[in-house]
Amino acid sequence: CMHRALPLAYNDLEGAIKEFCDAWSSYDYGSTDEKRNAYRAMMMLRNFHAERSPAKCPYEILQFPDIVEATQEKISQYEIPFAIDIGAAVPACGRIDLPIKWKSTKHIFACDYKTTQEISPRFFKCFANSAQAILYTIALNRLTGKDVKGMVIEAIRVSKTNTETQAGFLFINNVQIE
Repeated sequence: CMHRALPLAYNDLEGAIKEFCDAWSSYDYGSTDEKRNAYRAMMMLRNFHAERSPAKCPYEILQFPDIVEATQEKISQYEIPFAIDIGAAVPACGRIDLPIKWKSTKHIFACDYKTTQEISPRFFKCFANSAQAILYTIALNRLTGKDVKGMVIEAIRVSKTNTETQAGFLFINNVQIE
């Protein structure tokens, strides 16, 4: 439900909240969990919007409409589903949440949303040499023909009292790709 709402939260907070609530109610999750409910999601989306509204966001969202056909399984208009040959017996498949370009450096990254109870250096360290980050870097590079530097994790805190958003970088080098 958050993956459906977050891409909208950059520009349209009310639309993001509505998208979350519609998805949440369709799954009938209820509201008994103190950390995971529509009210807490609304607070998380408000915080995300405050931190990532266009004037404050350190990156811009890229669109590559010519490389991806809409599928029934697509979560948002920006998501990039892929199946690529990496030399294995089966293709490597996944869905990149968001392709982005960092405003100050113009570097391109795959962005992945993570909801978590902990936002700390320990949390981000868990993704060192992440197969997901390496694969998303390879996939976005192959699909766009652009130099992709790695993956940015947008961590959104799940808590019964706090809201927090923090981005973490995973730079992927050629040794990891090989």
